[in-house]
Amino acid sequence: NEGAFYVAAGEGATSYVSSHDVAAAAAAILVEPAAHVGKTYELTGPEALTNPAVAAIIAAATGKEVRYVDLPPEKLRAGMEAQGMPGWVLDGMVGLANVKAQGWAAQVSPHVQELAGESETFAAFAAR
Repeated sequence: NEGAFYVAAGEGATSYVSSHDVAAAAAAILVEPAAHVGKTYELTGPEALTNPAVAAIIAAATGKEVRYVDLPPEKLRAGMEAQGMPGWVLDGMVGLANVKAQGWAAQVSPHVQELAGESETFAAFAAR
């Protein structure tokens, strides 16, 4: 309702992966499982985006103003707690925001493309 989303991730980037890409990679493995025995794949999107960039992409796709509001971790936690979220969810969400803030979610892997062909950008996902 506010045209905003709130996270405590600063300028940390994330390589969001599309659910379609996850499904396509899984299908490729299921079609020829023997070729993938003992292998580990990191499924990421084709680009790492900051939350301000994500907000701009969503705004372009929806035609509505969307902004990212960066919060200190304690304010993020307090806001979610005020909405009644259980402690284990709070711990997970604040922890995930920290992963993003530290830049640990920015890695881009070629595995989706190797398994399933071209991967979907966040802009294409938002437009879809």
